[in-house]
Amino acid sequence: MAYAQALDLCRDDASLWQNQARVAWGTKNYELAEQSLLEAWKIKPSDKLLFNVSLAQIHAGKKAQAFDTLEELLNRSTQGGRLSWVEAYVELCLDLKRAERGLSALQHWRQDYEQEPQFWYLQTLLHVRLNDSVQAAACLESWLHSGLCRRVKKLLADLLLQAKVPLRAAELYRQLLTLQPENMELRQQLIIAYRLGGQLPQALEVVNKALTLRNTTDFYVKKVKSALNSRIIRNHWMLSRL
Repeated sequence: MAYAQALDLCRDDASLWQNQARVAWGTKNYELAEQSLLEAWKIKPSDKLLFNVSLAQIHAGKKAQAFDTLEELLNRSTQGGRLSWVEAYVELCLDLKRAERGLSALQHWRQDYEQEPQFWYLQTLLHVRLNDSVQAAACLESWLHSGLCRRVKKLLADLLLQAKVPLRAAELYRQLLTLQPENMELRQQLIIAYRLGGQLPQALEVVNKALTLRNTTDFYVKKVKSALNSRIIRNHWMLSRL
C-alpha cells in the first residue's frame, strides 16, 4: 500500500517502477512486472528495459506480444543490439511457427550480426524448421571459419548428405572419424556419402576398415553392409572378400 502511494506521488520516477517490477518478478507476478517495466520505459526509454518487457511478456504467456516487442527492439536498435535478443526472437519464431518471417528479419539485421558465428546457427534452426536442408547446410558452412564443435560438424555433415552434397559430407565425416575412430554410426554415414558420391573404392576401403575393428559386432557388420545399398558395390565387396 505504501509503495503504491509512493508511485502515485512520483509517477515520473522510472526507478520506482523498476523496483516494483523486481518485486513483482520475485513473486512471479509477471503481468505486473510487464506493466511496471513499460511505465519505466515510457519515462526513460532504453533498449535493455524493452528487452526486459519482452521477457516479462514471455513469462506471462504473451508470446505473440513478446514477439512484436522484440521485433520492434531489434528494428530500432542503432548499434546492432545484442545477440541474446536475436536468440530470444528466433526461439519465439520457432514456438509461434513464424520461421519464414524470422528468416526475413534476420536478413534485414545481417550486417549487424554476420560476424557472429551464432547468428548463422540461428538461421540454420529456422531453415531446418522449414525443411530446407540446402540453405541450412549453407548457413552452417558459413560457421566453418570459426571452428565447429563435433556436434555441429556432425549436423552439417548430415544436412549436406540430405542436400545431395555427399562428397563434402564425406570430408566432414572423415574429420570426425579421426577423433572418434570406433564410431560405427559415423563410419556407416561415410560409406553412404561415398556411395552417393560415386566413390566406390573409398566406400569399400571404409567397409574393410570397419570389419577389422575389434569391437565390430554382428549388428554393426549388418549396418555397414546395409550402407552398401547398391548391387555394384555389393559385388565389388564380395569379390574383395574372396
